[in-house]
Amino acid sequence: EQIVHDASSLAHNTGHFTSYVQLRGSVPLFWSQESSGMTPKPPIIIDRIDPFATTTALHFNTVFERYGAPAFILNLVKKRERRPRESILSNDLLNALHYLNQFLPPEYQIQYIAFDMARFTKSKEGNVLGRLEAMADHMFAQTG
Repeated sequence: EQIVHDASSLAHNTGHFTSYVQLRGSVPLFWSQESSGMTPKPPIIIDRIDPFATTTALHFNTVFERYGAPAFILNLVKKRERRPRESILSNDLLNALHYLNQFLPPEYQIQYIAFDMARFTKSKEGNVLGRLEAMADHMFAQTG
């Protein structure tokens, strides 16, 4: 957990505070990869089709129970690939979130932000840290 304090006040008992928890981990879907060691980038296999997003729902139920709302997903996976690998997971996750969000009240809508860092780095804009800072500002503004 990170606690952020507005530095405009030197006192630690005044000013604005917010906190956030960063969960880094696997995409909450049924998927796998072969780990033979012979293939540097093994294909991603969707092991089970989950039309009701039960795995994703269970994951976010736990997130909401532990940390409350709102929940943000900052997806740093490549969006465009010559041979789809990681983008398969992104697409399935986005479909699951669209499905789940239709049943959630507005304050519990899972907010999804996709950012292809590799592609952005190669673009003319290329200021990755500036872009990430703008995204963090957006998220902090919504969490208070």
